[in-house]
Amino acid sequence: MLRVAPSLARRHTLPQLRAFGNISQKGLAAALKDTDGGAVVIDVREEHEHAATGALGAAAQHLPLRFVLEGGLALDAEEFEAEFGFAKPAADAALIFSCAAGVRSAAAAGAAEAAGYSPERVWNYRGGAQEWFSSQ
Repeated sequence: MLRVAPSLARRHTLPQLRAFGNISQKGLAAALKDTDGGAVVIDVREEHEHAATGALGAAAQHLPLRFVLEGGLALDAEEFEAEFGFAKPAADAALIFSCAAGVRSAAAAGAAEAAGYSPERVWNYRGGAQEWFSSQ
């Protein structure tokens, strides 16, 4: 289990991190271009971080980590779309999580597994928004 500040630990239970697949910047760029490929890119940065830089790309969805950790991915499809404004990723979809630097996105990957997504189909973009926007 991750060591977190006591105030954060009271609010969220962080999932055990596993060795999910990591995706490169090149891989993320390809996933963002291939909107029919079945991969769903989810940016888990907070609203203010997302607002400061904008989206990773037009195909990227925004779902702050706190909602992922609170069970957002376990909602049924109708509730998910009503709550977050985009279609819930299919159970067999490839999920690619990104944050600012790859730490929170790894936690999101653990939460996705806990919600029933296959670890073989869950990816973490470790470079995060810092790498993404510094090279754009």
